[in-house]
Amino acid sequence: MLSHAYDRSLGGRDFDEALFKHFAAKFKEEYKIDVYQNARACLRLRVACEKLKKTLSANPEAPLNIECLMDEKDVRGFIKREEFEHISAPVLVRVKGPLEKALAEAGLTTENVHFVEVVGSGSRVPAIIKIITDFFGKEPRRTMNASECVARGCALQCAILSPTFKVREFQVIFVDADQIISENEEALWFRLMVVRQGHFLEGGHHPLLPERDHPQGLGHRPAVLHLPLWTSEREAGQD
Repeated sequence: MLSHAYDRSLGGRDFDEALFKHFAAKFKEEYKIDVYQNARACLRLRVACEKLKKTLSANPEAPLNIECLMDEKDVRGFIKREEFEHISAPVLVRVKGPLEKALAEAGLTTENVHFVEVVGSGSRVPAIIKIITDFFGKEPRRTMNASECVARGCALQCAILSPTFKVREFQVIFVDADQIISENEEALWFRLMVVRQGHFLEGGHHPLLPERDHPQGLGHRPAVLHLPLWTSEREAGQD
């Protein structure tokens, strides 16, 4: 793995939230109900918006109907995919950021990328696929199950670590694309590189707690840095 980039606050739930706010305002105007004042109504509307998002991924338009949402009122709504993409614009503009960062940190250009594989249920949103296609200049592939592949990988890793299961042996080597730095809270000029960027970390069966003494503050008082890492004993001795 040459690099990885992400936006921790960006995901499929943000599209649900965009739909939720849209219909909450719409129902307040048309039906004179404020779902923000009722926790149960909020939950039901959020669940309906999540289903609506999935429907819009396969259809150009979709209705939203909820019986007795609040104050014994049935509500009805309708939205087209174009309108959905419009209200989700603040979310969509953030998709391109991690793509650019991943390429930059890997030292590659879009011409160096031969294939693009998308995983995760959020990748089914057509607007996201369009952004990825326009960025890389090629259609993303779906050779893996978008909803199950991550869970399958986690289940396999759990089986490897568990003494109960017996699986085919193979080695997993993780390259930490992010460097880990310890910074002194009292003296900001002191920084200690704990894990170098691009350093190999081997997966192990037991978590280790490597320790390293380093001076702290102007008085050079001794301190110990405790860093939990899933690593091998050989790697723990090096970093």
